[in-house]
Amino acid sequence: MSVAPPSPKQISRQVSLRTVMLMTAVIAVWLAFAKNYQDNAMLAEQIEVMRPFSHELIVEDPDQIAIVHNDVRWRDEYGWKVYLPRGTYRLCLATREIGKDGQSPIIASAPIEAGARDVVVKQSKTPDGLWLLSVCVDNDQVMEATEPKEWCTELGWHSGPDYRVSSQLPANETAVIVRRRFSEWERSWVTTPDGPCNGYLLWIEPHH
Repeated sequence: MSVAPPSPKQISRQVSLRTVMLMTAVIAVWLAFAKNYQDNAMLAEQIEVMRPFSHELIVEDPDQIAIVHNDVRWRDEYGWKVYLPRGTYRLCLATREIGKDGQSPIIASAPIEAGARDVVVKQSKTPDGLWLLSVCVDNDQVMEATEPKEWCTELGWHSGPDYRVSSQLPANETAVIVRRRFSEWERSWVTTPDGPCNGYLLWIEPHH
């Protein structure tokens, strides 16, 4: 039994169907690529917006100090990621006469090595009511200070600088990590004094 060959119309219909299917596949791939490109661009923008909240230490200039605040772990425990370029430095602590700017009398200091470091300050109370302030570098305690009960009123404080976003500072100058000034009662109001007061000041300075 012989089979008649397909007519030109049947061949044209088959070719057209294959062409339509191929074009559909090409368009689908192109749309998927365009969608992925758009999604990636949107994600990149969102990442840039959220970067300040990631507390990522960014070192754009390796010859400068870089500091960024860590997430708060516990009440009265605060930490920073610090990068120090090649050089010799010391970490300094003051707990009295903390002004709005400038230096305060050093009560303790410790060497801190160049490189990436984790610096943590912990403030706690002893069983007999004294205040204990400890400073750790890479989980090792390097400094400790004990203050009387009246040193901290527990009425609040004012702190700075703001390192929620990674910041870089000159390596040959003093780099303040935290300046915390305790609030006091003044004429029935709680306020942070204009002049020097109790608190703590932690900074890094070149040491030769």
